Amino acid sequence: MKALIFGTGSIGKKFEQWLSEDGWFSEIRCVPSRSFLSDTEILGFSESERAHLATRTIAGLSLGTRHYDVAVIATPASYRLHACMVADRVSEFILIEKPIVSSAESLGFLKVSLDEKIDLNQVAIGYVLRAQPCVKALREWLADSPLGRLLYCNISTGQYLPDWRPQADYRRTVSALKSLGGGVGRELSHELDLAQYLFGEFELVDKYVAKLSDLEIETEDFVNYRLETRAGVFTMITVDFLQREASMELKIVGSNGSLRGDLIREQFVAQTANAKEYDLELPRTESWGINYRRQILALMERSPLCSFVEAERLVPVFDCSGELE
Repeated sequence: MKALIFGTGSIGKKFEQWLSEDGWFSEIRCVPSRSFLSDTEILGFSESERAHLATRTIAGLSLGTRHYDVAVIATPASYRLHACMVADRVSEFILIEKPIVSSAESLGFLKVSLDEKIDLNQVAIGYVLRAQPCVKALREWLADSPLGRLLYCNISTGQYLPDWRPQADYRRTVSALKSLGGGVGRELSHELDLAQYLFGEFELVDKYVAKLSDLEIETEDFVNYRLETRAGVFTMITVDFLQREASMELKIVGSNGSLRGDLIREQFVAQTANAKEYDLELPRTESWGINYRRQILALMERSPLCSFVEAERLVPVFDCSGELE
């Protein structure tokens, strides 16, 4: 099999490593993000200009036509449209790294551009927590109602941005720059998808967006969401670039008990009515490479772990454009 990877930053390089393990893909072609125009530029073109651009890009990169099995879109979030236009023409399946796009305007264009592949379940979005064995098992455990009727959930995730990619100047990373679609809302949108995966569709009740620190970034470093699912589970999610020790924790409270979980250490403690706390033994991750490969396998079986439709619901929630002045 043959794979394309658009974007050669940290996540693009990781995908190259994961897809090459065990000779899974016999050929992997990596294309840097600078080969593509920004979403803002693409949205300014006419339909015919976009089609001509895609054709010219394919020829310029010597990609051929429908030659690849999978294309991974790992460009910055604000450089997705051009890359997806090309991938649609040269690859059977497309995995778009989260977040799907950086804005609602880009989302509308992308949905039209990939409509055929979306309808055929040939597009997936890289919300990889769905591939984490303990998360899948937790969802199944909750479905058996050991906590009774679910009432509310708190999810908190954070990591100090300068420590996130220590080999890079944090001020020049995607996370720090508006032009690349950065900000903690987009970068840590996994947590929104986790709530959707565990509890179902939700409505945004309120959100608070702020830059609380002295970090030299253009984007928000703190977001607090308040959500309510269709099933009536009130959920509060806090994400930040501030915590010196990386943290990803959740607490779920039901009418018959509660659960605390640490998703980094993959440790979970449950307590039900009239019972002592006990460790919930859930399967652990063998390697993140295996988790990411699960996404590709599911996609190629036309059963994406996170579909385009599921991911698009999150865009108006995490899009913090214009909320920091």
